[in-house]
Amino acid sequence: NKYFAAKQFENALKCYSSAIDLNPRSTKVFGNRSVVYLKLGRTADAVADAMVCVKQKPQWVKGHLRVGDAQLAAGRIDRAIKSYREGTLSAI
Repeated sequence: NKYFAAKQFENALKCYSSAIDLNPRSTKVFGNRSVVYLKLGRTADAVADAMVCVKQKPQWVKGHLRVGDAQLAAGRIDRAIKSYREGTLSAI
């Protein structure tokens, strides 16, 4: 998280990837790595990690937000809107 805050995204990516290797059930780390991928312009990877969040914790609103943000960055506006809506519905 310190690397991310310092905008050292390559270092943050390495740390989050190592954390996932140690604990592949950590939804938060997948979400954090998804954001790093977005910062690096790797939208397909950002979508993939965000989808892991939603699969692991369908009720976690932030996971749906991550999917929506990644889809939006990839230019898939309809998919982004769908993800944002699903996140809203999961909060109810």
